[in-house]
Amino acid sequence: MLNSEFLGEAAEDFAARLRRETRDAPSTQVRRALQLVLCRPPTADEIEAGVKLMQELRAEATHPAVALQQFCLMTFNLNEFFYLD
Repeated sequence: MLNSEFLGEAAEDFAARLRRETRDAPSTQVRRALQLVLCRPPTADEIEAGVKLMQELRAEATHPAVALQQFCLMTFNLNEFFYLD
């Protein structure tokens, strides 16, 4: 799923939506992304882990938009996104 062309395009669209709704605040982007993908409020630990990942991605990526797109792709690969309890 990480190499899926379809999910890559969906992650780009999702990242664009997050930029429109939240501007460039990583904590706000993480919170909103998780809320939308998981259909529930994210926990403080989930937000903290997401912000840490965003910081790492921004340090490695050539552009913040690429880091956000990669984070969005990761959210589409969360176990909770795929399976119902």
